[in-house]
This record gives sequence, structure tokens and C-alpha cells, in this order.
Amino acid sequence: MSEIEINNVKNLLSNVSLINKKYDDLAEYTGENFNVFNILGVYSSELSHSNFIANLLNAKGKHGQKDIFLKLFLEEISGYFNDDESIQRNILKSFKAEISKAETEKHIGKVSYENAEGGFIDIFINDGANNIIIENKIWAGDQPKQLVRYSKIEKNVIIYLTLDGREPSPDSKGNLENFKDFICISYAENIKNWLEKCIKEMANKPIIRETLNQYF
Repeated sequence: MSEIEINNVKNLLSNVSLINKKYDDLAEYTGENFNVFNILGVYSSELSHSNFIANLLNAKGKHGQKDIFLKLFLEEISGYFNDDESIQRNILKSFKAEISKAETEKHIGKVSYENAEGGFIDIFINDGANNIIIENKIWAGDQPKQLVRYSKIEKNVIIYLTLDGREPSPDSKGNLENFKDFICISYAENIKNWLEKCIKEMANKPIIRETLNQYF
């Protein structure tokens, strides 16, 4: 490498360092680095993610935006079931978002692996007749017959949420089939897309918008 080329590289590195310093100064001035989710360690807590998402999906949630976030979520997942006439697809189409309620850690009875029943559902949304079940898997492994146990609930749509959209273990899903009996979605794609739409809808609601931006 010639002396001229070496000097050019040095100048480039110097400019990059200067730009980074200006971005750091701007972030300090605007408070951009102050993220309450990072400070509280929320990103490492599976339950905290479930609580946050469930509140957004709750038409009676503290955000006060009624069913707007839930409807955007249903739009995001509506095309995942293969059969247009499937029970799950019809549940999503007819789900009464405006009167629904979401809760976390929904107890559905004592766990019995032998009878494949019972347990706690991470996020449970009910409109009085139909149920949306979200199993939120970030770090935890699958439990024995977990999705099979949840499938015993009538009129249900089961959603298996992971970081990358992977399928549940054979022990968890049993004979249940992806795209038929349940669907797999991811934080990387589906939650990201959903939150982007939510942020756009909250353009004139700065507190909610910035909270979503921080979580996103």
C-alpha cells in the first residue's frame, strides 16, 4: 500500500470516528440512549414480554386505544392457516376484538401429562366465545404435550411465538400440524411488522408511540 493510500485510509478512519462522536453527542442530547426496557432488564424476561404484548392486545388495556392493536395483530397472522375454510381461519375472521379481553398466565387446570390437559397459557385472548392462545417462547424450552394440552380448549387458535419462528418440539405438538392446528410466528418478522404498524397508528399519541419505539 502506497503512502497516499495509507493517508487516505487514515483520513477515512478519522472521519468515521468524528461522525460516531457526533452521533453519540446527539444521542446524549436527545436522551435517545435512555431506554426504560433496557434499564429494567425487560429484554431478558419472558414474562415481561408476555405482559407487554398482552396489554397491547387487550381491548381493555391501559393504553386506552381499545382494539386497534389487536386488529392489527389479527391482520398480521390472518393468512397463516392453509385452509380458507378451517375452523381457525373462521375464528380469526369472526373474532369480536372490540369486546375481547387478554390475560397472562391463564390457568386451565391441573397439569396431567397422561390425559394431556391443564397448565398455564402465556397469553389468552377471549371474546366470549372464541379463544386465541399465544405460547411465548423466548428462552424457555417446551413442556411435555404443551400444545396438545392447549388444543383441548374449544374454539381456539394456537399461536407459537419464538424469536425466529421455529416449530415446537415433537413432544409438545404431538400429532398437531403447523399451518393447520397451530401457526408459528416470530419476533424477528411478525412482531416487528405488527409494532411498525402500531407505531404508525400512534403518530399523534407521543407517549404510546415512543414507548412502542423503545420496545421495538
